[in-house]
Amino acid sequence: MVYDKHIDKTEEELSELKGVYSNEDVDRLYADVIENISQQASALGANAVIGVRVDFDNISAKSMSMFMVSVQGTAVKLKNTESLDEKSSGIVTEDELECEYKKQVFAKTLQTNNYLSKEGWQYVLTHNMLDLSELLYQSYANALKDDMYGDDTRKNFPIYVANMNYDQAVSLMYGKD
Repeated sequence: MVYDKHIDKTEEELSELKGVYSNEDVDRLYADVIENISQQASALGANAVIGVRVDFDNISAKSMSMFMVSVQGTAVKLKNTESLDEKSSGIVTEDELECEYKKQVFAKTLQTNNYLSKEGWQYVLTHNMLDLSELLYQSYANALKDDMYGDDTRKNFPIYVANMNYDQAVSLMYGKD
């Protein structure tokens, strides 16, 4: 599913407009294309769009120029929509989709292998994966007992906890809600 919205201007008109497009204009165009792709997905019977990518382009040819905003994604019908918050409106970006996939891979790794790789830890630390906190805590506890393995976990888990807010860290460490 792809949707394009563009504004046609001659070179002369565009040169007059240089710098005129404010953040609000770009935000409005972005909201328009997201709304349109959501409506198209809904018309197809979908309740979400995953892998959303938005591109902004300025295309010029001869004396004409065009500012174009393109959005693409895959319309899907989710069985369980309880986890969607109201502000997401069923839009899942490529980055969010990749993050969710990696979170599931890391959870399986922690359940079977017990330790994340150095690259896995880098990803977890840069993407604030709080859903993995219980598994990471267990992995850390095991790493403290294991001198041969778990160096990355012993090094990175304290950083992970330091990135949490106070209440999350206390709840994880002491089991308080």
